[in-house]
Amino acid sequence: MLVGLFRVLCAPAAFAEECGVVPANPDRIMPEPQNPDQAFDLSEKGYLFYDRGDFHCAAYFNLRAYQAQSDPVLLQNVAATLKEGKQYDAALRYAAKTLTLNPDEQGIELANQIIAEMNGILSGDDYVQFPLTDYNATAMTIDFIRYERGDLPRVRKGKLSVVIERQGKSPSMETIEVPKPVVIEPPPVAASSSDWRMTAGIVAGGTGVALLGVTIGLDLSASSKRDDYDGLRACLEGPTPCEDGRTVGDYNTLGSEIETLTSIETVTLICGGVLTVAGVALIVWQLVDSKGEVEDEEPGLSLMVAPNANLDGSEVLLRWTF
Repeated sequence: MLVGLFRVLCAPAAFAEECGVVPANPDRIMPEPQNPDQAFDLSEKGYLFYDRGDFHCAAYFNLRAYQAQSDPVLLQNVAATLKEGKQYDAALRYAAKTLTLNPDEQGIELANQIIAEMNGILSGDDYVQFPLTDYNATAMTIDFIRYERGDLPRVRKGKLSVVIERQGKSPSMETIEVPKPVVIEPPPVAASSSDWRMTAGIVAGGTGVALLGVTIGLDLSASSKRDDYDGLRACLEGPTPCEDGRTVGDYNTLGSEIETLTSIETVTLICGGVLTVAGVALIVWQLVDSKGEVEDEEPGLSLMVAPNANLDGSEVLLRWTF
């Protein structure tokens, strides 16, 4: 008898640390290997907590018992315990789930009774739907009942203590006002050099400068060939054959090479100029935004390119405004 009394008095305290969170939606319950003996022990723990008035832990152990033995009676015990703990929305869901498990006539009657009672309570003016609107939250726990994103539990108006779970962060306890909408703003993101405009500006500007360097090299090569071209023309127009033996065919080939180099030079000059200007514009845009000095008008870029290519060289006109 003393052993039994010790069990009744001390078991709830021993099990208190084992209590977990009850999912708000019974469809999210993960199945476990069936073990009737374990289900019986867990159900007894649930009864002990129920007798103490600790309905949260009672619901948790009744749920564990149902996981160990898929008996609709055990799931109905969860619904009844949640009702006593004033978790009306969750109690409604668990009672409705019980009806899908082919309970006996008494089980059907009790489940329908809980459903009717919960619907009556939740339709009152004291209860409102409570959406989870935290930008980064994945779940919210209210009195040991865990609601996933997308759930719409009904809770009593007034102040409410909840645990918000966010990705990559530890759950945190917060006090909120119901039915005031719960919108937890994400922390402001400080402007940094990792802004996409800065990165894109550096890449575009660097590529543009590289192309302008290629343009200079091409221009030097074309200039050298133009000098050779002019010298060969003077030689061919003279009274005697050229000393190096080159002919009119060599003269025409050299002219074609100059035209090719000039065309490539024009393309690299235009592309390099455009990319350099665009890169500078993106970097300036990001720097201005980071200092909070952006004017109402959106930053823009107006660019005019006018190329002119011939045997004597190439030109490009760039004009831009911010």
